Amino acid sequence: MQKKNLTAEEFFSLAIENHKKNEFVVAKKYYEEVLKTHNNHFQTHNNLGLVFKELNQLNNAIKCFKKAIEIEPAYVVGINNLAQTLQETNHLKESAEYYEKSMHLNPNKKETFEGYSKTLFKLDQHLNALKFINKANGYIRFTQKTYKIS
Repeated sequence: MQKKNLTAEEFFSLAIENHKKNEFVVAKKYYEEVLKTHNNHFQTHNNLGLVFKELNQLNNAIKCFKKAIEIEPAYVVGINNLAQTLQETNHLKESAEYYEKSMHLNPNKKETFEGYSKTLFKLDQHLNALKFINKANGYIRFTQKTYKIS
């Protein structure tokens, strides 16, 4: 990384550009540059968490998502990213709590219902999960495939 005299905004733009090109290691470095001077930039913490997920560093991703919502507690995108990552690491009760918080903040986000229903299924709360599948338009993805529950 040769760019030393850039502003935080310029580093952030470069990070997003590289993130979109799946250049995760480069994006990570640029996001970290932003945080050196703007540690309370919650979107940068969230995006860095997404990069850590792509690099399969899930514990670091969780820390980033938690920092993003510590800074901005109503940041539904960050809350959902945290809930999903907690689900992927089998921290199911904590995942459910964050999905519930997200639903409280934005009761119309179908992705939240889908994630919450998956978590409930994993917690063997099948009947409760079915209620939320309906709120997610009756769809739930457990793998790369999408299944319709009717």
